[in-house]
Amino acid sequence: FPIPAGLDDAEAARYSIALAASLRGRAGVRVAEPDWRMQPLQSELRPNDTHYNLQWHYEQVQLPAAWGVTTGSNDVRIAVLDTGSAPASDLVPRTIQGIDMISDPQIAGDGDGIDNDPTDVGDSNGVQPSSFHGAHVAGTIGAATDNGFGVAGVTWAGQIMHVRVLGIGGGSTFDILNGVLWAAGLQNASGQVPAQPAQIQNLSLGGPGFSQAFQDAINDATAAGSLIIAAAGNENSSTPSFPAAYDNVISVAAVDFERQRAPYSNFHPTVDIAAPGGDVTVDRNGDNFPDGVLSTKPDDGVSPTNFESFSFYQGTSMAAPHVAGVAALVLSVDPTLTPAQVGTILLQTATDLGAPGRDDQFGEGLVDAFAAVQAAAGGGGGGPVLALASTSVLFDAASDTRRIGVSNVGGGTLQVQSLTATTNSGGNWLSASRVAIQQPTTSDTSAIDVTVSAAGLADGLYTGSVVVASNGGTQTLGVTLALGQGGTAPDFTVYVLAVEPNELETLAQFALQTSGSLAYALDSLPEGDFFVVAGTDEDNDGFICDPGEPLCG
Repeated sequence: FPIPAGLDDAEAARYSIALAASLRGRAGVRVAEPDWRMQPLQSELRPNDTHYNLQWHYEQVQLPAAWGVTTGSNDVRIAVLDTGSAPASDLVPRTIQGIDMISDPQIAGDGDGIDNDPTDVGDSNGVQPSSFHGAHVAGTIGAATDNGFGVAGVTWAGQIMHVRVLGIGGGSTFDILNGVLWAAGLQNASGQVPAQPAQIQNLSLGGPGFSQAFQDAINDATAAGSLIIAAAGNENSSTPSFPAAYDNVISVAAVDFERQRAPYSNFHPTVDIAAPGGDVTVDRNGDNFPDGVLSTKPDDGVSPTNFESFSFYQGTSMAAPHVAGVAALVLSVDPTLTPAQVGTILLQTATDLGAPGRDDQFGEGLVDAFAAVQAAAGGGGGGPVLALASTSVLFDAASDTRRIGVSNVGGGTLQVQSLTATTNSGGNWLSASRVAIQQPTTSDTSAIDVTVSAAGLADGLYTGSVVVASNGGTQTLGVTLALGQGGTAPDFTVYVLAVEPNELETLAQFALQTSGSLAYALDSLPEGDFFVVAGTDEDNDGFICDPGEPLCG
């Protein structure tokens, strides 16, 4: 039936529904209903931020799948109790009014005590007096995402309030516990409260010493509706670190790229969960950058300060905001959840690591964003779905083993049924084995150990793959072995593309043979900025960088 011209979308919908209702009342009409418009259901989302490809830590916790369910809600407010805010363009859109809770002007460094300006003016002395620790943490939680610039945040929507509690030399227990009370909308030393309290508080800070006053503040904030999340500490110690070790706090340990306990991460019976904290001393994913957590980090080592800068940091301080961001995604699915209910979802959906069940290194396991938002939505996720922590791995030694994490991003129990390792050249230098879980909950396998044993091979580049088959699907892991600087590499083609960063249109392409020179030239490019993307297409499907390809960057 035609709809009258000139109606807006809402009017047209009302007209259609009314027409269907009137038709149903006519004699001889059994059914009359609107012709509904359906939309494709996205199973995963990947943002277009320029540095997202370096944020390996988001794939590790299944964020692309979680973003297919929710990217967040502007009704969720997260307080970042840290060194304060910074006017970086990736942070400003999400920032709301905060507070400077530092009471001692000598620690504050801004000439006064408590005030309404949480700007980070420095937390040390020297060439770079500001660590911009709070800006880095806030960027992980909620950098402006899918805006074609900078980095992505765990959440794409939501409000971030900075509570400045760390200044020169750190911060006092008194100031920090009052910051917790302020963020929860409770009486505090400032005599003020926010317009709306925070449902989530991130404390990427810590130290020794129990405080009953601090524990009381956390208890009160939790009762008022705030979920408190804190870093477990970076001392590689079993000594408790506070506030992470307090009751009613989710204590977050750190893992590296291979989902092993990061070498600095504390281990203690109060550890509840683990998240990516990184390790800047290694590059295990072969992207030519340290395996830290990449986020917003202004640089005041130059004048004027460069607020559009990004850095790799490591620490449980970087792990905690991953969990805070996932908690915000959970609340965006069901805003009626209490702090205890959100915490239960995070812990019960975590991917078990280490010893079966809860342990002191990882708590309940690695936070799983997809499983958490599915649980919040009341879904079991259907059957099991296999996910690997990486789709490719690079070896540069003739004998080595790398561990690639296995996750179940669906429901039920994932069973890894077989591993098939094959090589394209160099003989049988590649093998793989399962890391079994003795008491499976979501998966019977925590990881795949991929091993190369290439004694006697000449210098060069060799490729292979490991096919992982399970009751939740099949995934292919591309394996590249690079030996020495000399020798002749296998003869296959690498395609080098110049991609326009806004429309993502390929404007130039160069094909080179790896057995010859690796030089390339991209001719006839207009003036401007471009992504340069290179990769193989060994399966001849017309796409580079898909799973199983040996080279991509």
